[in-house]
Amino acid sequence: MPELSPEERTVLEHLRNWYRTHRGALTSEQVAGATGLPTAAVCAAAGVLAVAAGVRTYHRTSPGADPAVVFLDAPEPPRRVIDLTGVLVEDRTGSA
Repeated sequence: MPELSPEERTVLEHLRNWYRTHRGALTSEQVAGATGLPTAAVCAAAGVLAVAAGVRTYHRTSPGADPAVVFLDAPEPPRRVIDLTGVLVEDRTGSA
């Protein structure tokens, strides 16, 4: 995963923590309120996180309103188990 800015890391950590115990959509306004970041910063982070961390988002716009982002999920990073010889033993994603 590429290097993330502090704001992007904050948003990603919040999303992953939230989705460990919840289901459903989470708006950029809700994330902004929970993290203390401006909504614009959360919306900007959404595009980067969609590419860098596989976060699924939906960008909504309505006439006369500011664009908003709805977060749909934030998958955990793939986990790999490596034995002491350094050989790949198990790959959760199914690819070697």
